[in-house]
Amino acid sequence: MRIVLILGLVLLGIACQSQNKKGSQEDSQPDNGLSFLEEQEQLIVGDWESIALEVRVRTYENSDTSFLVEVDEHTWQMKMNVDPIITSIFAEGTYRSVQNDVYGNTILNTQGIWMLDSDSLVMEDDKGRYQYSMFIDQGIMELKTYIDYDGDGRKDDFYIGKYRRLGSSKE
Repeated sequence: MRIVLILGLVLLGIACQSQNKKGSQEDSQPDNGLSFLEEQEQLIVGDWESIALEVRVRTYENSDTSFLVEVDEHTWQMKMNVDPIITSIFAEGTYRSVQNDVYGNTILNTQGIWMLDSDSLVMEDDKGRYQYSMFIDQGIMELKTYIDYDGDGRKDDFYIGKYRRLGSSKE
């Protein structure tokens, strides 16, 4: 009788553990059944407009001079003397960034590939490979990374870019 009781408790314990594991796995999956990366991919595909830029330049041209560049959507044209960049991110893993001057002339037309690596967006074009820490919330995407903003050969300038979703990219 004692063996049956112990065996019953062991089986009950295994059944409870199995149910807890199943429940926690279900809780970790989004309601739509997509993985985190798949969900991020769906969020990122579309057209994005630059709305803010912040760069903390640490050692301007290898000197002890540092400064901060801040631009928001209200001051973009005045401070940058160009229109905001429009970046179209396509589902097949490519992107295109276009920027016009204030007269409507295209001054930037970059194309490349993109991929997600956990919470990072990796973009690659003919000039290089860029990896950004990425956060998307309510149609606003924030990208952070270190870049060489001042052209001193060192990626020691902290960049934060904010982008607003304009719509879906079709191509």
